[in-house]
Amino acid sequence: LATHETYSKPGGRYFNRAALVSEIDQEVIKKTNAEWIGAFNTASVPCGPIYKMDEVFADPQVQHLGVRISVPHDEKGHIDLIANGARMERTPAAYDQSSPEAGAHTDEILSEIGMSMEQIEALRTEGVI
Repeated sequence: LATHETYSKPGGRYFNRAALVSEIDQEVIKKTNAEWIGAFNTASVPCGPIYKMDEVFADPQVQHLGVRISVPHDEKGHIDLIANGARMERTPAAYDQSSPEAGAHTDEILSEIGMSMEQIEALRTEGVI
């Protein structure tokens, strides 16, 4: 693909992105993740696997670094997350709650910018929020 006439220049790759991605996909499925990672490492290309959620905490590096944390969640009790990668001694990260669900603070934020509850409900009725 590197020498293919259509893809040899940046503009060709940009304007033919869908076709290029399709061709790359056809090649990628020919090897396992481990084979690709080995090949990229041999070529000094930084890489790593993209995990499914159930695979994240089984990763040896995640286990070695001890970055698994458990935080309270309003609906699920506790959920496991990956801790912040930067560990600062004087200003450590606090993990006292999980991220809010999408839209959890919509009413509060829109109220802060001056919208009335009637206006917010109208937006909700119209499917805007």
